[in-house]
Amino acid sequence: MILTASLIKTSLFLVPALTVQMGDAFYLKQTSSAECSPIHITRWNPMTATWVVEAGAQYRDFRAFVGHKSYHSIETLRHLDSFDYFGVEYKREWH
Repeated sequence: MILTASLIKTSLFLVPALTVQMGDAFYLKQTSSAECSPIHITRWNPMTATWVVEAGAQYRDFRAFVGHKSYHSIETLRHLDSFDYFGVEYKREWH
């Protein structure tokens, strides 16, 4: 199992990310991001936050996943948009 975590500080707002990978096949991840408006060079004012939770499985070059994405206003704590998603991805590199 591989566990990856990060916490990024921007002004008073913390942006967390976490990924748990079980073997080579399954993973679960939570990522967050914030859009900021600079007030001055040393201070950023977070305006919106995006939260993503996703689970999936991969086998060789194929990946299947399902997740949820939510978009919020920081100032008003108002929910702006939210949706569920799923997909399949094929990724191959040639040299």
